[in-house]
Amino acid sequence: MANISSAQIPEDSVAYPVDAYVIHMKRVKLLNTLMEGTLAMKEAGVEYLPKEPEESEKNYECRLARAYLLNVYRRTVMYLSGQVFSRPMILQDDNKDEVIELTENIDLKNNNIDVFCKKVFEQALVDGVSFILVDYPPAPTELNKETEKKLGVRPYWVHIPISSLIGWKTDIKDGKTILTQIRIKESVEKQKGKYGTENVSRIRVINIGSYEIYEDSSGGKESEWVLIENGATTFVGEIPLAIFMPGDFITAMTARPPLEDLGYLNLAHWQSLSDQTNILHYARVPLLFGKMLSDDPTNITIGPNRMIHSNREEASLEYVEHSGAAIGSGRESLDDLESRMALYGLQLLIPKTGRVTATEKALSSGESDCTLKTWTLMFKDTIEQCLVYTYEWMKLNDPGSVNLNTEYRLLQTADADVLIKAKVAGILPRRTVLKEFLLRGIIANDSDLDDIEEWLTEEEDELASSSLQGTFLKNMTSVQPLPKPGGVLPDETVPLPKTGRAKMPAFTNKGK
Repeated sequence: MANISSAQIPEDSVAYPVDAYVIHMKRVKLLNTLMEGTLAMKEAGVEYLPKEPEESEKNYECRLARAYLLNVYRRTVMYLSGQVFSRPMILQDDNKDEVIELTENIDLKNNNIDVFCKKVFEQALVDGVSFILVDYPPAPTELNKETEKKLGVRPYWVHIPISSLIGWKTDIKDGKTILTQIRIKESVEKQKGKYGTENVSRIRVINIGSYEIYEDSSGGKESEWVLIENGATTFVGEIPLAIFMPGDFITAMTARPPLEDLGYLNLAHWQSLSDQTNILHYARVPLLFGKMLSDDPTNITIGPNRMIHSNREEASLEYVEHSGAAIGSGRESLDDLESRMALYGLQLLIPKTGRVTATEKALSSGESDCTLKTWTLMFKDTIEQCLVYTYEWMKLNDPGSVNLNTEYRLLQTADADVLIKAKVAGILPRRTVLKEFLLRGIIANDSDLDDIEEWLTEEEDELASSSLQGTFLKNMTSVQPLPKPGGVLPDETVPLPKTGRAKMPAFTNKGK
């Protein structure tokens, strides 16, 4: 992941990043490291797995080597994006045929629109925001459509993650905030020698109506940016950059990552699991403790076919083992973290509750509303804005629309235990859990959910009505009351109802 610091870059350099970019890169560093997996977390070392006071470097390296990442964060990001793109994106019939043809290779890298958009969506869940630049290769403006098609000159989409967008400028026009400049850091592969290649850093500056390209000519030393290309763009009026921002707004181009809290939960699990693995390692290896065996302990040999002998009465030799009490507590803590992480993604699929206006009901078209669906509809707007830019590049009128999947299967890969915990935690209603059990075959396919709910309700009522007695009072017709003050029991007994169910007294608010 590209990361630029402004500490040693002159303010008048084209590579100087804006403050909002530097702050945001620090914020999303952990989340992007989690996405890269166990190796990246290990390479981060003490940044995410602190070294204990007085812990030697050798012991720390051993502890780090035993660590592994249960990557719930990455699985949640992939699962949520997989829900949205579990069905192909549909370009509606109002789209032109020549635009639909472009979607099979939307980025000129042989990625169709679904593959391309899924990557953009995933990165936005990690960073809180992601961008799509609708670009167009330099070409003479007098080309007609036939010549453009023959030469392969066509608009294409470029994914710009926030890590590449090092700077931007905005302005207010007609009461609306618009972009007037963006600076994009890129890496370009160039030929080196006869067979070799090298990556060269470039910065592309896009203004409204013009562009500049700078290249790092320092050869790995202190950066020297040289202008290698500039010119005018044929796109009029604005910069064709579409923004998808599922996170909470911070600045015009940055947002709080929507799964940030889950990332820190996963970090806590990474650290706790390291402790658990480490203590298990030492608990499984008992220590041999000897006392008064010899005046020179270095002469004692431990191993098979050996006998240790001492003539001293005070001598002893025994294995000392860990009691294991902390291991159980550590396992409980890990189980709690894993449950919380599993339920985190589930909450994003739960229909929103509270008062809903008539307009909101009409917009939802009868479908359950949830956070993931809100993000999906926002992304739909982003894609349609890209289509607007694409139509303008191609000089076509009436840009079309798209349709994205908003019917999600609730935790398709979750097991029954997670669903039950979600019900107990009040995150999922019982009816939803029963439906998920039906989908997974945990209950028979021909089961009637209404009948099951009725049986469960009757059972709960019966348990509630008999809970005052409990099983130890069954078949008893009387019970001794509590002792009077002084500890002396009265002679009389209190009869119990023979029906087996105790009636609760009626309470009113009269006089209160």
